[in-house]
Amino acid sequence: MLGSSWVSEVSVHSGKPIIEGDGGGARLAVQAPPSVPEPTHLPGGSDWRLAAPRDQEPRPPHPGTGVQAEELPGRGADVAALQYRAPRLAVDCLTQALLGPHHAALILDVACGTGLVAAELQAQGFRQLHGVDGSPGMLDQAQARGLYQCLSLCTLGQEPLPSAEGTFDAVLMVGALSDGQVPCSAIPELLRVTKPGGLVCLTTRTNPSNLRYKEALEATLDGLEQAGSWKRLEARTVDRWELATSELEVGPGTSDSDGFISGIIYLYQKQAAAQAEGGRPGPQPPAGL
Repeated sequence: MLGSSWVSEVSVHSGKPIIEGDGGGARLAVQAPPSVPEPTHLPGGSDWRLAAPRDQEPRPPHPGTGVQAEELPGRGADVAALQYRAPRLAVDCLTQALLGPHHAALILDVACGTGLVAAELQAQGFRQLHGVDGSPGMLDQAQARGLYQCLSLCTLGQEPLPSAEGTFDAVLMVGALSDGQVPCSAIPELLRVTKPGGLVCLTTRTNPSNLRYKEALEATLDGLEQAGSWKRLEARTVDRWELATSELEVGPGTSDSDGFISGIIYLYQKQAAAQAEGGRPGPQPPAGL
């Protein structure tokens, strides 16, 4: 485990992490409690670890506790039981739009968790993968899978991404854009580190409990487009996104017949002018989003 050390970056060499930096890079702002009990029931109960927004790194209801549900044993089985499809669908969307050989493209996976998105990228032939997450436990598990060339610790929305402007051919954030997870204010940073002409792929859920966040997210996305920073290529709605796990998720956007909630994939292309202008941010989302 990376533990309580201030870590700026973990580079992948021969399967062993190399700690670089002593505070000059991105830092984790909070530490996890000393212990968290393992979930004792399958999805569908009221435990926040299973009812929270799901993907590779579900968050607790109070941001800043530092607890990540997938750090707990058995979380991979929970994700599988939820039939979570976002990583594959997002990578498919990106792959259809990204020109050039996949093995040569430099990709950033933001809020990478344990590497669900990276596994899908690898399956499509992408090899130059960097990952960023706010949890040392997530990064440990991602490191163990050997899918990334470089992993960095960063508190999204509070710190800049630890990459230079215009670095990546494509940037993805899959499953972390929802209430209580990554704030909408982090979006301009994704644009900043993308090359002019590069792609940004984002996902969020469209069920009732996430609609307020989705509205704030789309206001941010539209503001950046109106500023000429990027151009929307696609907004793909997906009905069968993942299984609902609580009554709060049932309603419009939920299929009563099979229990799935819906989601959406956004794909943007950074405009060349945005490099010189620094990707001017659009209207700011409401406080807390």
